[in-house]
Amino acid sequence: MKVNKKGKKVMVIGVTYNLKPEKTDESLPDDWYEEFDSLNTIKTIKGALDSLGFGVVDLGYSIENILKYKDNVDLVFNISEGIGGRSREGYIPSVLEYYGIKYVGSDPTALNISLDKNLTKAVARSVGVITPEWQIISKNSVSYQDIKKFPVIFKPCWEGSSKGIRNGNNICYTLSSLARSISEFRKVEKYDGDILIEEYIKGYDYTVGIVDDKVVGIMKIEPKSGTSDWIYSLESKRDYKNRVNYTLLTEKDNSNLFWELHESALKVYHSLGCRDFSRVDFRVCDGVSYFIEINPLAGLNPVDSDLVIMTRLQGIEYLTLIDMIVKSALRRYDLKG
Repeated sequence: MKVNKKGKKVMVIGVTYNLKPEKTDESLPDDWYEEFDSLNTIKTIKGALDSLGFGVVDLGYSIENILKYKDNVDLVFNISEGIGGRSREGYIPSVLEYYGIKYVGSDPTALNISLDKNLTKAVARSVGVITPEWQIISKNSVSYQDIKKFPVIFKPCWEGSSKGIRNGNNICYTLSSLARSISEFRKVEKYDGDILIEEYIKGYDYTVGIVDDKVVGIMKIEPKSGTSDWIYSLESKRDYKNRVNYTLLTEKDNSNLFWELHESALKVYHSLGCRDFSRVDFRVCDGVSYFIEINPLAGLNPVDSDLVIMTRLQGIEYLTLIDMIVKSALRRYDLKG
């Protein structure tokens, strides 16, 4: 706690994050830092916390800062993506837990499993949630012979923000085109981790927002220009105003689909032990919803992150969204803000 100018004690919240660099190495793929946050996002989150009456400390991506301020912060608002490897999202939360610092968001186990699409799909299937058939191709194992059904879509097994998922490149209809595309992908993207090869589901994307263990919205994501093989690619996200339509799905629109997505999202969320906020993605074809992935570090860009767009369509302002997320963590720790 700290004392403000009016002599009142206020809770202090530290903010941990990874910031997109102003200049990037031209030898790296252009999506290398796609998961990191913009300066505007960080400023907006800190501004929201300040408006909610909290003291705010900028911790960034720094153990030194965490150690420096660990006795002065009451809670950490963690949106750090981490650097390197499939356990990177659990890095900062692990440090916070080691030092007994309370924080917003999921714990290291939930974050690390959720980042690995192979593990996440296995968990989803274990609790009865439908997910497309899949297999993993590692750097040292390049056998595609077990794939009998096409088309398929391939994607990096432990990346987020649609990294490595490009228009026209990731959907393959034959064994030879799949092998060729993955080989080219590894060269261009400089990615040598596991590759997830998944049954391609023709249809549209739906994403379910969860805040404070409750579904706050279900949003349909579809292209403005119709195509049978559309994917919510990196290009689509970057140019969403021209390429994508976002519409809320309500119980009145389709009661069966609404509740199927609602219940499946919560099943995956709870089975992984996620906390405070997440976004769960599905692909729907012929009325059947297929779980694709979950993001317990859902983007909070005040303009174009899916969770923010969805809640805004629901009439939930950005300040209210941040307040809901923080209050969820405060209740978990039995703290009073």
